[in-house]
Amino acid sequence: MRNLLGLTVCLLLMWSCGDQARPFDANLSERLDSLASVDQAVQTALFTTSSKAEYDSLHLIKEKTFARHCAWLKQYLNTEGYPGFDLVGEESSSNFWLMVQHCDEDLEFQKQVLQALKREVDRENASGSNYAYLYDRVQINQGLEQYYGTQLDYSWDGQAFAQPVRDSLAVNERRLGLGLEPLEDYLAWVTEAHRERNKEYYQALRDSLGL
Repeated sequence: MRNLLGLTVCLLLMWSCGDQARPFDANLSERLDSLASVDQAVQTALFTTSSKAEYDSLHLIKEKTFARHCAWLKQYLNTEGYPGFDLVGEESSSNFWLMVQHCDEDLEFQKQVLQALKREVDRENASGSNYAYLYDRVQINQGLEQYYGTQLDYSWDGQAFAQPVRDSLAVNERRLGLGLEPLEDYLAWVTEAHRERNKEYYQALRDSLGL
């Protein structure tokens, strides 16, 4: 009886501690921000180069960078769990998620992160919109329909459109529940940004079509 009571007390303590905020880790926050900065710098360089040889070289660097970061993220998650707002702040927590988005070669890891992220979102300790993006990415990576309309493709003239969405009539209600704008507004914003980033290409396309 005494052993059973002791076990119950231990379990209650474990559960209560699991819901408590962890002390802020400045070193981890700085590490995540630094890794994410490299992640974004590699992509920016890749998108802005006009040389094929340079593009091929940068693409190889990007793949190696993503693989290295994913290995570190996986090790961290398996030992420490998902870094929420309490541990590293909102920006650094989102930087962890940002790099997980680029771990498409390891779908099982993305699924693992998704579960851990959901627990933190339920505690209001992580971003609901980040959860929506990762959920949809995992779905698309499995060849399934997404749920929040975050994963996009583009038509020939640069118009963004959502990849197949399950129960599309209720998508804006689901998006609102996780802090996302209506899908129509999202598509309009992404289309404008995409066309602006590729302005020379689309101008040449319009000229060739006499538009």
